[in-house]
Amino acid sequence: MSLKSNLRGLRNKTKLTQSQLADISDVSMTQISKIERGESKNPELSTIKKLCLALNCSADDLLFDRKISGSNEKLKHYLDKAMRLSPYDKKAIINIIHKFLIADDLRQMQNISSPEDIFETLRDERESGMEDDEIEKNEAMEEYEAEALEREQEIWQNVQDSKT
Repeated sequence: MSLKSNLRGLRNKTKLTQSQLADISDVSMTQISKIERGESKNPELSTIKKLCLALNCSADDLLFDRKISGSNEKLKHYLDKAMRLSPYDKKAIINIIHKFLIADDLRQMQNISSPEDIFETLRDERESGMEDDEIEKNEAMEEYEAEALEREQEIWQNVQDSKT
């Protein structure tokens, strides 16, 4: 998205015509039309301020791709951007997220199971949705997970030792 589509989208969302927005914002209809057509890509700050006040939005809403103030919005924003990365970089990010989620699951489950049981359960869940060739491609990942399991076992044992 860009300024032109954000302005048009916000204007349509508030059900205003260009003429009505011009009256409310004290920005000329010609200027609004030029922005929406992409002919005026860098309007003055005073124009942006007037449009934001009239549309009851922030400058971020008007100028940037999307509002990313909350953690869910930020996560969605970064995942959307990650979709444009190379396949190699995508794989690296997927592995990082996967490892983080496994570690989080392990931490949550430590009080009810041993690390071996947790690891086996998580692996079974992951593989249940995969095709055979996908399982083969994850051999290197499983080796890394085995190392992660060893680290988690040490942490789990330390937690158990500290409880006694």
